[in-house]
Amino acid sequence: SNLATVQGNLGHVDQALALAERALAIQVQLGTTNGPGGGVVETYVGLYCAMVGRYREALEHFDAAIARFRRDGQTLWIAVASNHRAQCLLELGQFARARQALDYDAPPVDSVRTRGATIAARIDRALGHPDAAARGRILELIDRPGEFQVRMHALLDQTALLDPEVAVARCEDIARQAGELEYIGVAMRARLLRAAGLHRAARSDEAAALLRELLPRLATVQPADMYVPEVWWIAMQVFEACGASEDATMSLAQGTRWIRQMALPNVPETFRESFLNRNAVNRALVAAAHRSS
Repeated sequence: SNLATVQGNLGHVDQALALAERALAIQVQLGTTNGPGGGVVETYVGLYCAMVGRYREALEHFDAAIARFRRDGQTLWIAVASNHRAQCLLELGQFARARQALDYDAPPVDSVRTRGATIAARIDRALGHPDAAARGRILELIDRPGEFQVRMHALLDQTALLDPEVAVARCEDIARQAGELEYIGVAMRARLLRAAGLHRAARSDEAAALLRELLPRLATVQPADMYVPEVWWIAMQVFEACGASEDATMSLAQGTRWIRQMALPNVPETFRESFLNRNAVNRALVAAAHRSS
């Protein structure tokens, strides 16, 4: 289980999921002791399932873990698992359910509270009414000492709201820090968002060069806390802007393939319409695919 977490931090999500599933199988075989351990293993199986598009299984694991935590009165772990569940529901376009998932007793742990506030702000953005007060609360929380990953992801979330050149500099700084600490998945996300910032700054040729370096690495390193099709949506826009039509077409194909072939068969049937039409990245990619067909 601990090795799964390490592999996840390195961006090796397939390996992390395989290890977490092995840990869960051993747990089922041997039984669990008192405390949160059993539910923690199930939580991380759910996290990695969601990251590879196995949403139905992810929700089942989160629900099982949260039920166990509630039975044992594990307030901290209820919050951790609920945060992951809310992010999963957000990707499925289930905004009201995602907000409900965040309705828990917040523990006195800044990193967990920051993560919950970050996801709440994402829900607000998805609904088209970002809350400036909520953003200020996130910045207040991340100014305190806390877990590196949570802090960096909260800062990266803010880059879309910054001046493009400021965003580029922030992403570069976070990528450097994450690389030094070997949080390779965080560094990958920061560099991909740097490409998005370069594109917004009308520096699409530089963004394209960076993406040509990064995209081949996706086979072994998945960006942490980043919805996979967003990578291909960024790439498609960058390559279109600099006239690289073949690369743009390839990026569109990769993004729609992940949505329709990897994820959609593993989305609960009642959530499939919202997954395709309320998830903004999915909606944009699918519409672009229709235009090009």
